[in-house]
Amino acid sequence: MKNENKNANAGGRKPLADPKGAERRIRAWLLRTCPEEKPLIGDFRKDVTFAEVNRRMHGGENFYDICDCGESVQREIVFRELARLYGTKYAYWYDLWLNHG
Repeated sequence: MKNENKNANAGGRKPLADPKGAERRIRAWLLRTCPEEKPLIGDFRKDVTFAEVNRRMHGGENFYDICDCGESVQREIVFRELARLYGTKYAYWYDLWLNHG
C-alpha cells in the first residue's frame, strides 16, 4: 500500500500560476491598502509575497504560520487580494486554508 501524505499539494491541488503582481510583499501592500491595520500588524512577516502564500498554502501550510499573522481581518483582506490576483473566488482561498492548511 502506497504511503500518501494527505497534505501534499493540498489534496492534489497544484499551486496556481503566478500572475503579474504576485511577487509583491504582503505586509507592505497591506499597510498601503489598509493603514488602519498598522496597530494590529505586529509580527506579520515583512518578506512574504502573494506567490509564496499561493505555493505554501497549496503545499498544506496554514496561512497564519506562513505570515506570522494572528488577525482574521488581515487574513480576509489578503484572501480577497489573492482572489483578485489569481482570478478565483474568496471561497477558494478560504477552503484551502480551512480544509487543507
